[in-house]
Amino acid sequence: MQTKQSWMRGGLLAVMLGWCVGMQPAEAQYTVLHNFAGGAGDGANPRGSLTLSGSTIYGMTEFGGSGNTGVVFKINTNGAGFSILHNFGSDSGDGARPLGSLTLSGSMLYGAAQYGGSGNYGTLFQLDTNGAGYANLYSFMFSRGDGLLPCGSLTLSGSTLYGTASVGGPNFGGTVFGIYTSGTSYTNLLNFLQPSIGPPGSSCSPHGSLTLSGSTLYGMTESGNLVDGTVFQVDTNGTGYAVLHTFHGSSGDGANPYGSLTLSGSTLYGMTSGGGSSGFGALFKIGANGDGYTVLHNFTGGTADGAYPYDSLTLSGSTLYGLTSGGGSSGFGTLFQIDTSGAGYTISHNFTGGTGDGANPYGSLTLSGSTLYGMTKQGGSNDNGTVFALTLSPLANVSHLNYGQRCYFTYSGNSYYAFIHDYSAGLQESATPGFIGYNTYLTFNAQNPGPGTTIHVAYIYNTNVGRYTQALAVLHQGL
Repeated sequence: MQTKQSWMRGGLLAVMLGWCVGMQPAEAQYTVLHNFAGGAGDGANPRGSLTLSGSTIYGMTEFGGSGNTGVVFKINTNGAGFSILHNFGSDSGDGARPLGSLTLSGSMLYGAAQYGGSGNYGTLFQLDTNGAGYANLYSFMFSRGDGLLPCGSLTLSGSTLYGTASVGGPNFGGTVFGIYTSGTSYTNLLNFLQPSIGPPGSSCSPHGSLTLSGSTLYGMTESGNLVDGTVFQVDTNGTGYAVLHTFHGSSGDGANPYGSLTLSGSTLYGMTSGGGSSGFGALFKIGANGDGYTVLHNFTGGTADGAYPYDSLTLSGSTLYGLTSGGGSSGFGTLFQIDTSGAGYTISHNFTGGTGDGANPYGSLTLSGSTLYGMTKQGGSNDNGTVFALTLSPLANVSHLNYGQRCYFTYSGNSYYAFIHDYSAGLQESATPGFIGYNTYLTFNAQNPGPGTTIHVAYIYNTNVGRYTQALAVLHQGL
């Protein structure tokens, strides 16, 4: 039996794990903040992620703007105040068609454009958050042996930016590079081998961003010679290159990752755009030392699951959030969540396209408080993509029932189920502990419970939003 103090611990656990408003289930709130219109006055078709500073969101689109080669924009988290900070292609030698997200340092934004520049192989740039001070820091050049066509975001450490180029370099397979924020001292830290010249097992074509831990950079390549990509590490000085995992999609493994890795403690989490048991991609974890590679989820596509994830995962506590570009109830992609253990996979939003919703997200999510922000490449009122927000259900207050009362679970349809966690000994009830069904009740009785004893806590799980939306602590009041 537990004391009243232990009830407080149990109640706190209920608050931490349960989600509700009062005793009514609370749906996650999905909102389209901006519909891209394209043309000279707006961006179009973003293929990246958002950067948040206070109540302002910064991002890029691949097309639209005055030159139809993309824009940098900002918008408030409430959807107001949308404005274009920069039109790519405005000046000779400017970048074009940016992918990825912006990196914020103080009031300065850094980014990469996939094309444009002196050789039309891409640029690195900077601009202030107010739109002033735009400058090209570097133009990638084939003649110098540079990497070419940077696709991901930049990783900042001190005064050095690290990134990847999907092709080019002396071995034509792409590069990992470093450059000072001043635009000087560009260096290829790692040169990948094009499959035609690399030995079997060699990899190439990094498309995502780099994840920094200490002096070690972690990343992924998309393909290679007889391989479907790799997870790798390299030191910030270019030494210590090692392959942590080689993808072989034909064996049920993931294949062809286009995104980045998310680090928590000593574990890396990521996704592949293909492979897995159904060929629609996989979500995996691996130790930072290369041990313990495990597929946590195989995307199955169709109307019941997402398909083809193209970017990275966002971590909050022990929950990972992500996007798929396809699959879901309308075939236009999904927003999902999953525990870091691989349990609790749930689709939180199915993108439906059309004028009322976005479609086909190719980026990752940005979390602020209880709200996730992201973009879709298509859909919306102009079918040029959207900026959206999904606000998760707030934390619950724990309600109590007296000893001997019936606890009814009278939710409608089959959208919910309840999980009963026993905090006491000698519990007797009219249903089997564990999962209980639709429109059932439990009568709570305990053998000789002490006053103030928490019998147990019930969590009601909403399968529509993928969250615990009720928490009920049953308390013996000392009859």
